[in-house]
Amino acid sequence: SCLYYIDLLLMLMDDPRNDINRDIVIHKNNRQLPDNDYTKSECLSNARYALSIARKFGGVFYISEHDLVNVTSPEITMSFVMCIMVLILTKQGKDKENGKKTKSKSSS
Repeated sequence: SCLYYIDLLLMLMDDPRNDINRDIVIHKNNRQLPDNDYTKSECLSNARYALSIARKFGGVFYISEHDLVNVTSPEITMSFVMCIMVLILTKQGKDKENGKKTKSKSSS
C-alpha cells in the first residue's frame, strides 16, 4: 500500500496535518471496501504520491512506482528508504543550524 513511505516522508514536513493532501492518500478509512486488500491501482497511486513528495523535498532517485509496489528487488526499495532518511537527516541538520543562528542572534 506504500503507506510506510508516506509515513516516513511526514517527518520532512513542518506541519504534516496541513501539508499532506489526505484526499490523495488511500488508506483503510477512506476506501469503499475497507475490509478488502488494497488494489494494485491504489498501491500505485500511493507510490506515485510518495515519490512526488520525496522529489518535492529534493530527493534524487531513479525509481518508478512499480518498483515500490512490486518489490522485485529489495535493493531498490531500500535505496528509496535511504533517500528518505538522507532527506530527513539533512533537514534535521539545517534545523539545528538555524536554531544555533537564532540563539546566537538573540544573545547578542
